[in-house]
Amino acid sequence: MSIDLQTCPICQKPAQGRSFGPLDISFQFECDSCGEFKISAEALARIDPGQIDLYKVSACLKERKIRGQPTVTIVKSREGVEHVKGAVVIDDILEAFPRSFSERTDRILLNLSRLSNFFGHSISLNLTPLSPFFLLNMKVSRVLLGNIYQRQWALSKLNP
Repeated sequence: MSIDLQTCPICQKPAQGRSFGPLDISFQFECDSCGEFKISAEALARIDPGQIDLYKVSACLKERKIRGQPTVTIVKSREGVEHVKGAVVIDDILEAFPRSFSERTDRILLNLSRLSNFFGHSISLNLTPLSPFFLLNMKVSRVLLGNIYQRQWALSKLNP
């Protein structure tokens, strides 16, 4: 199996990747959308965009970076990986994705607060459907952020 180390396997955006371990059985990626993560070759082979909501995986991985949590290693299954530090299966990551709109909104606000150093601190956002803010599509993100800007909870240099 040939792996493109210049493309994130989760969001398909440009990334920096490297292989490691005997026979290149694991890979480490640093991606602007997903953050930093490791993935086993077996788990990588399991990724099927038609079967897995990869935007959810991307959002949860990026949130880990925002929270300052350690890098995870995505593995195919929990069996035989007790020695792998931070091993998770994709199903565990998907389980961490907020289920309701109100839970997503709470997590969005928490993530925004973590990106801000102080009240009134200016932060820039690069909104895409694969963002760390759990927005399912650009229409939802525009409505939510439009309401935030309209109430002057945040200021925008662009039209929401």
